[in-house]
Amino acid sequence: MFGKRIVGLVTVVAAAGLLMIGALPAALRGAGCGAGGGAACNDDKPAAAKARPFLQLDQKLAAAEKALKGGDQKAALAALAEARARIAEWRASGAVCAKCAKARKDAKAVNFKCPIMLNPINPAKVPDNLVRWYKGQKVGFCCAGCVPKWDALNDAQRDAKLKAVLPKQIRGVVNKRCPIMGREIDPAEVPPNLTRKFQDRTVGFCCAGCLPAWDKLTSSEKAEKLKAAM
Repeated sequence: MFGKRIVGLVTVVAAAGLLMIGALPAALRGAGCGAGGGAACNDDKPAAAKARPFLQLDQKLAAAEKALKGGDQKAALAALAEARARIAEWRASGAVCAKCAKARKDAKAVNFKCPIMLNPINPAKVPDNLVRWYKGQKVGFCCAGCVPKWDALNDAQRDAKLKAVLPKQIRGVVNKRCPIMGREIDPAEVPPNLTRKFQDRTVGFCCAGCLPAWDKLTSSEKAEKLKAAM
């Protein structure tokens, strides 16, 4: 019974690892570096340095599989814990490049109230230790006690609490895909800080990192990308 549970854990963590490793080519091109990244992710870091987190995760998963096949449950659990730690570190960094990390740091929180206590917050001045990234959005909290409470919620609960503290949504977002990354977006759920006005239309984006990339485009380039995202 215990062995089956370990197999399940290996499968779940391995799936996460494979998804990350599968995204490696895009990451090496400087695109899709996670929430807050987008096309702005493109620095001079050597490819080997960018690939290191993925390779480390692959090694930990391989070690867990080897230990499991050898009947060493303790070693398998230890390797799984290390793999999970690597995933957590990668998610926390939000990027495989410095520009992506900066885009996340400079982004404003999407909410004006704490989703846990409902206390007012300043979206532009939320300290890093009172922030969580959720579905490409920077969520701010009023105090350290609220962060673990948020972490304990499931996605449905987080969606409900975040929706309650978001500013009034901008209506009329015309596109169904991000014009920079091509990711699907819900026009009705795009927060105000992830929009731009273009030719009297409201354009929505998937994350904060896509905004500066959009701003650098010429009008003709914007029109072409928006047409493809409709």
